[in-house]
Amino acid sequence: MHVPGPYAATDDTDRKRQNTMEKILIVDDDILSRQLIVRSLEKVGYVTSTIDSASAALTLLHSDEPIALLITDIMMPDMDGLTLLSHIRQAPSLMHLPVLICTTLNSRETIIRAGHLHVAGYLLKPIDVTRLRKKVREILQALPQPLAPLSQTLQRLDLDETTYLTLVDELANKLTIGIDEITELTGQKDQTRLLAATSALYGAAKSLGAERAGNVLERILHASEKLDFTAAQALTAALRREIAQLQYTTAHIRAQQASLVAPPPADGHTA
Repeated sequence: MHVPGPYAATDDTDRKRQNTMEKILIVDDDILSRQLIVRSLEKVGYVTSTIDSASAALTLLHSDEPIALLITDIMMPDMDGLTLLSHIRQAPSLMHLPVLICTTLNSRETIIRAGHLHVAGYLLKPIDVTRLRKKVREILQALPQPLAPLSQTLQRLDLDETTYLTLVDELANKLTIGIDEITELTGQKDQTRLLAATSALYGAAKSLGAERAGNVLERILHASEKLDFTAAQALTAALRREIAQLQYTTAHIRAQQASLVAPPPADGHTA
């Protein structure tokens, strides 16, 4: 029988903890706006990263950096925020990324265009910290988590936290190797082997509660079934980001475990 360890949490607290482990990318050419958003979000525990141009943001988003939410201005010199959003929606590995607009533009045409690009929210400047935090919380809570609620998974698998985290590490390694295999098989257009390899990874991810990695693998499966090898290959970029997020999440959990069992600091008194 599974016995909860010191880190076991309720589903609600586990979701809140994982939300604050997600990285939010803020794109705005105005340094003051970036600083205000960063301070308001980091003050309540969110992890943020900033960038001052849409083109640089697009380059970063196509890297292995795991980003859970993009907050962007619209009016920027090199590329406007809606053009950035359009590029995101056209990229198989990014098309599901939630985007929150934060801008001074309030024209009906602009808001309608943003809606057609499936924005997760549209906030007007000047920045209202309460509304910003509320919207960010709503968006992140609606997302699948990197890992399913820990208490549920430990009970379902009858595992302690330490063993479970080791298995998640092994899964991350397996997925990393699997990406190379997927890349090779998509290049060969070998549907049979590609479906078999991806199905095995999908089953492992779902068994361990790696929800988001499992979702990406499911999309690779669907693309493979349709013989869309280009899309299947493109989705490996999203899978790399989910691997990085898994590794970050397990490291964060271990750090919190260690803080719970660490001895209290000495009070400095001598006998």
